[in-house]
Amino acid sequence: MIADDNWHHYAFTWQDGEQRFYIDGQLVLTSNQPGVANPTQLFAVGWLGNRDGEQWSGALADVMTFDRVLTGAEVMSMHNKDTNCLSQPVRSSR
Repeated sequence: MIADDNWHHYAFTWQDGEQRFYIDGQLVLTSNQPGVANPTQLFAVGWLGNRDGEQWSGALADVMTFDRVLTGAEVMSMHNKDTNCLSQPVRSSR
């Protein structure tokens, strides 16, 4: 995470065990995790459910979830605030 008092765009995708993490539209980390996301389990933003007391300390805006994996180009477009290229999010804080 970046701690410089500026807003940053973070995006995370997971498909077929491959996780991708983007900061400000740039892919910064790729990881392989076996298994698949379970849509019936609790999904939390800003909290690590398996660790005591580890919570996000900061502000979040425009949190969105999608029912498909976004491409790198779509993540960059979101960072550039061009959301017209996307289908509607499944859930949004907007």
